Amino acid sequence: WNIFRKAYTNVSGIARTVRGPSMSCGPGKVQVLGVAEVKGEKVFVLRFLQCRNPHLVDVPFFAKYSASATWFDDLKPAFGEKEFFFEEEKLPGKGDRGSTFLWE
Repeated sequence: WNIFRKAYTNVSGIARTVRGPSMSCGPGKVQVLGVAEVKGEKVFVLRFLQCRNPHLVDVPFFAKYSASATWFDDLKPAFGEKEFFFEEEKLPGKGDRGSTFLWE
């Protein structure tokens, strides 16, 4: 995130159309919007650019900050939650063979 922010601040407005760091993962494509402190906890602010559930696109969510995280699978939910809100929906993803999620 810091590498992106440093590069972003050094380019003209024409180059500022980039979205920032994002990664493809099981539930969809996730963008890192930034790092913030919420309720006294340092967190990553994230959102889905694409998601297996289209209603979750552009909905911001938080992950516990980790300086050593290199991929989405390394992240944990913030605020002591056991799972991310979208995991409750059992979205199909990596290694998932028995999902009950239906496309309409």
